[in-house]
Amino acid sequence: MSRPSIVWLRSDLRLADNPALAAAEARGGPVIPLYIQDDVAHGDWRPGAAAGWWLAQSLASLEASLAERGGRLVRRRGDSLGVLEAVIGASGADAVFWNRRYTPAGIAQDTGIKAALRAAGIEARSFKAAVLVEPMQVDGPAGSFSRFFERWQGLLEPPPPLPAPELLETPELESNPLDLMAPDAPLWTPKLTASWSVGETAALARLERFVQAGVGRYGKGRHLLAADHVSGLSPHLAAGEIGPAAVLRAVPEGRSFAFIRQLAWREYATFLLFREPGLPERELMADRRAIPWRGDPKAFRAWQQGETGYDLVDAGMRQLWATGWMHNRARMVTASFLTKHLLIDWRQGQRWFWETLVDADLANNAMGWQWSASVGADAQGFVRIFDPMAQAQKFDPDGAYRRRWLGEAPRPEPIVEHKTARARALAAYGAT
Repeated sequence: MSRPSIVWLRSDLRLADNPALAAAEARGGPVIPLYIQDDVAHGDWRPGAAAGWWLAQSLASLEASLAERGGRLVRRRGDSLGVLEAVIGASGADAVFWNRRYTPAGIAQDTGIKAALRAAGIEARSFKAAVLVEPMQVDGPAGSFSRFFERWQGLLEPPPPLPAPELLETPELESNPLDLMAPDAPLWTPKLTASWSVGETAALARLERFVQAGVGRYGKGRHLLAADHVSGLSPHLAAGEIGPAAVLRAVPEGRSFAFIRQLAWREYATFLLFREPGLPERELMADRRAIPWRGDPKAFRAWQQGETGYDLVDAGMRQLWATGWMHNRARMVTASFLTKHLLIDWRQGQRWFWETLVDADLANNAMGWQWSASVGADAQGFVRIFDPMAQAQKFDPDGAYRRRWLGEAPRPEPIVEHKTARARALAAYGAT
């Protein structure tokens, strides 16, 4: 029998459509699913509180699924290479498989670990699992989304499905308690538990519901704030409880162009971060790196707490605080308000979303905030400033979304007047 193989799990917490797991299973020997909580592996972007809550639940769900198949999840905390070497020494494993990451810190770590393992005589292989088209496959300049989408479509070849293993044999190995891997977030636990079902089974069930009831209405309905026409798959994709290949295979042809474009937008963000590692910290548009952002802690706190006096902005921010998630139209409006109406640095908003979103993804978060601030890729030459009142009339015409998240309590006066704020933003952007 083959010696054990280690499957090094990261943001791919699933059994089906997991190429690294399939490669380990194909060798025929014991399989060691290993999750390492490496506090330095993420650089400056360790998971925020809401995403940390999700991670804890997702690991517990994965562990239960492995137990049903006779396997177990080995959990360790520490330096990734040191942990891998320790598990190799304790188990006799001679192969390590993982699915590729595309963040700057992830690429650097994976490259170094692959070289170190191979130098030690250990088979080390990585696979495509988090995207449909890898960023290194797409040639040409970053450019606009439309140009990327054209190239992306030409490279799109969804892989065949990989079923979850029916049986796994895992050697007995020391494992750290779950609460040391992803500490539960007491502030978030009650409300997020009421809002979400976490794990691979929940992800597949959500996908099935969307295909049956939502995808046909997605094209026109995805911007309607009170309607349930979006997939809700983003946190499952962020944790890797489901992969984009499974999503693409499930969506019926001919009814899904708008949804496929959204999958491509997600991969455009990955592509941008791959090409521009400084995306979370530096504006892509060089001529907008000198915008005179305002330091206004009081206004920033009002925005965080949903107390700006603009109902749509406040409803979106309260949905975020209550559920760890926000409708994409509301994300655009709230981000525009922070950067344009309040003229507060987009990096502050990016950090708040990183801390509070269950679907926090470094590439998508950075791209979205740069787009909203009109400083990034695919930004228009003009400065787009959403009018929150006009957006509410268009995308929440009967006020159902606002009533749900604001209730009937008296509303504060607007902290800034729209026309005044618009003029101030245009002047600030024009000065760059």
